[in-house]
Amino acid sequence: MKKNSFSVFLFLLVLATMTMVLTGPARAGVTARVDRERIGPDETVNLTVEADGAINSFRSLDTGPLKKDFNILNQSTSSNFQIVNGHSKTSKTWSIELEPKRTGRLTIPPLTLGGEKTKPLTVVVGPAGAPLPGGGRRGENAYLEVVPDLSIPAYLQSQVTIKVRLLLKSGLHLSDASLEEPTVDHARVVRLGGDLRYKSRRDGEVYQVIERKYAVIPEEGRSITIPSLHFQAYAGSSAFPNDPFFDRFMGRGRRLRAHSQELKIDVLPIPGSFPGKTWLPARRLTLKEIKGQPEKTTIKVGEPLTRVIEVEALGLTAEQLPEIDFKAPAGCKVYSDKAQRQTRTDGDLLRASLRQSVAFIPARAGTFVLPEIRIEWWDVVKDKAAEAVLPARTIKVVAGTGSGAFAGTGTSAAGKSQAPPPAKTETPTPAREPRNQNGKPAGITAETLRLWQGVSLLLGLAWLLTLVLWSRERRRNQNRDLTENPKMKTSGRKAPANRPRADLATAKQACIENHPGRARQALLAWAAGNQPENPPLNLAELAAVIGSQELAPALAELERAVYSPAPEKWEGETFWRLAGPILKKAGRQPENRARKKQGAPGQSLPPLYPE
Repeated sequence: MKKNSFSVFLFLLVLATMTMVLTGPARAGVTARVDRERIGPDETVNLTVEADGAINSFRSLDTGPLKKDFNILNQSTSSNFQIVNGHSKTSKTWSIELEPKRTGRLTIPPLTLGGEKTKPLTVVVGPAGAPLPGGGRRGENAYLEVVPDLSIPAYLQSQVTIKVRLLLKSGLHLSDASLEEPTVDHARVVRLGGDLRYKSRRDGEVYQVIERKYAVIPEEGRSITIPSLHFQAYAGSSAFPNDPFFDRFMGRGRRLRAHSQELKIDVLPIPGSFPGKTWLPARRLTLKEIKGQPEKTTIKVGEPLTRVIEVEALGLTAEQLPEIDFKAPAGCKVYSDKAQRQTRTDGDLLRASLRQSVAFIPARAGTFVLPEIRIEWWDVVKDKAAEAVLPARTIKVVAGTGSGAFAGTGTSAAGKSQAPPPAKTETPTPAREPRNQNGKPAGITAETLRLWQGVSLLLGLAWLLTLVLWSRERRRNQNRDLTENPKMKTSGRKAPANRPRADLATAKQACIENHPGRARQALLAWAAGNQPENPPLNLAELAAVIGSQELAPALAELERAVYSPAPEKWEGETFWRLAGPILKKAGRQPENRARKKQGAPGQSLPPLYPE
């Protein structure tokens, strides 16, 4: 039996692997991108074209359309194959170094590969200007410069972008190279993205440029100073550069040093005309609600309505974004979760986001208007005050029924937050696959499509045959086991583990002593002893089991008193005067039926989900 099962498992594993490998390359796509969108007249730009899926086995890329506005200096290709989450992916990449033939707004035209076309790209080639501030002293083989972006006013607590450029004369072979990172007093420095590499012509010489970008955020004062940065390395002096043997016996070569000039940037203070409470100088700021699926406009009394609000800003860090102030309408309670913050540094600007969820729980029926949310900020691009507004939202609340009234207000036994779990956010719909005029995926011919259809049909038939054989073998083995061991015919669920004994006296004593934690624990222990098969995990579930409109708010208040981060006043005796008779009655109701049916005394709660 073990041998047959192993054979079936091995066959299924091989079949699944063949399916992943064979059907993986069916998709196709071609993309193009450049490493920079603005360059100087004597600088180069790197174009990357990537093809994946069924078109990765193509011939060389036709770069003829590029020669109208660019000189092609270098070109290289690379291939990649990987399996991620059970899906194979094969891709081929072309890397092309382009030198502009003129200044102005140049267009990289669409490139065609296997019936697919890339999108056109734009590169702005600026004229040669005056030397920029922060330029380093030019040496024989290398020099260093710090270039700030002063196209936008530099305000206090706003992002100032600087570029650190290291220029090395072509043909140098360096070892033990080190470049100093900038540190600025009274400012925060964040590195943006990775290194950019390109070529630039300066004073008739061709240099290899290594460029790094940093976001500098002034925290105080009227100016910031970028200190002089230093670079040092050893330039190879032998015919075998970077060879450890020659480095040891002939020296590492001549020491190469370069340093930049000190750079001072003036910082503007907070304008007196800014009306907001929190100073937010940003390139852009948006405020939106991440809506659930489907969006609710009508809820029941006691049912939580969770809203997820997101703030996104360019040129700020996530720590600068303020938490959203949610105002509760009359007759409604609000429970807000801790905000989730994230700062991305993968572009030229800092991208900050704050996501915060809040649950509105109405206590009565009627029409509620959730007030609008307004955030005031300063637009540094237009240099004026702006605001982001999320409109008000109207919700209709109808009367609830029975146990469902306060089922959503509690917290799980292991939970740390007093708010109900936030609604699931809508998953973005993936972009549609490009298709040709016949409605078929672009880049796939009719012969290829028929081939894959035939392969898929054969694999499907083999899979069905394997399932039939495996099912027949399993039934045969089960019959054989039952024949050899008749005791296996008797089956049943494992007896539940011992539960805490039902005891309302402990709960009463904890209430009298005004100890909400012990009271909650005693009530859950009493409920578990009366209903061991499906014990309530929190007081909200206990309220749903008992089905009392009067007890549900009191249990919810006890739950908040236990888990609230701020101490809340809780009257234990008042709670017990209300809860005690209801709990005792709930325990006695099924007692007579249990005695008649089972002939044994005891207490039991009604099932959480009655059949």
